[in-house]
Amino acid sequence: MNVIKINHVSKKYATKIARPGFGGKMLDLVSPLRSEVEVLKDIQLEVAKGECLGFLGPNGAGKSTLTKILCGLQRPTEGSVEVLGLNPEKKEKALYQNIGVVFGHKSSLWWDLPVIESLKCAKVVYGISDKDFDPIFKELTESLNLTGILNRPVRLLSLGERVKAELAANMLHKPKVLLLDEPTIGLDVVSKAQLRQHIRRWAKTYGTAVFLTSHDVGDIESCCDRIVLIDDGRIAFNGSINNFKSEIDHVCIVTVAHGSRPLSLEEITQIGLMSSGHEINEKGIGIEITLPVDLKSNLLAELARFSSELHLTTRGSTLEEGLARRFVKK
Repeated sequence: MNVIKINHVSKKYATKIARPGFGGKMLDLVSPLRSEVEVLKDIQLEVAKGECLGFLGPNGAGKSTLTKILCGLQRPTEGSVEVLGLNPEKKEKALYQNIGVVFGHKSSLWWDLPVIESLKCAKVVYGISDKDFDPIFKELTESLNLTGILNRPVRLLSLGERVKAELAANMLHKPKVLLLDEPTIGLDVVSKAQLRQHIRRWAKTYGTAVFLTSHDVGDIESCCDRIVLIDDGRIAFNGSINNFKSEIDHVCIVTVAHGSRPLSLEEITQIGLMSSGHEINEKGIGIEITLPVDLKSNLLAELARFSSELHLTTRGSTLEEGLARRFVKK
């Protein structure tokens, strides 16, 4: 059952173009220049009950914009969206009683009040009975390690503590859809691990559909069943992480070192690496050569002919490296 349906959604913004100089500023007041930017282009996507979807893309690709459209904060310029069979544009109570939204860079908690007061406020807002509140409150505070900070004002929390408290406040009502926009931004390793484990377990236990945007590949690998890559406003990939990894496995990375030093530019030129079209980067005391996997044998043979003293290691691409190559503009 699909609980999120995105039907050919496009989003355009009108932006002002500032003219240079004092005279330009005066002209801008009388006759401003405007341009139109299309951040989402014909997005078609569905998310099933209990599925955790990772939505990835470079800065400005439209990830946060789509999240805002899904929760009704913005409207699409073209197309339509359904969340739990409802149109977010109408801002119906039935929708907000069944979704949770967390923006990693914003807070909906009461800044000067203890965390427990924000959670009690969420209880009232969502109409949660004492019978239902007590067990879910206990589960969330223990799972997210919040017990020791419940009586501390939100303004005195660390970023990681605040984000976890934010997540708890948006999960007390057991939402059917959870929208997370970069929830682990700025968090330390321990906080990230706790958050990822909790999100994954929650989705499987309660059948919650999770729509997660992040720049952190660890979030995606730990939580998500499927990833969608968006680039220049369009979907560039939609499939499982394993399918994406099978694509990037067509690339091999060979690390080359000469004793305790990297190869010199002269040596790289002599081997013919500069003219081969391979991607070459310095890595510690060696260099990393990225090339199609079917050319690996030829490269290793060339390196062996050049010198028997070279130290070679080979590996496949990581998910992060594969994503980086996908988003590099050629």
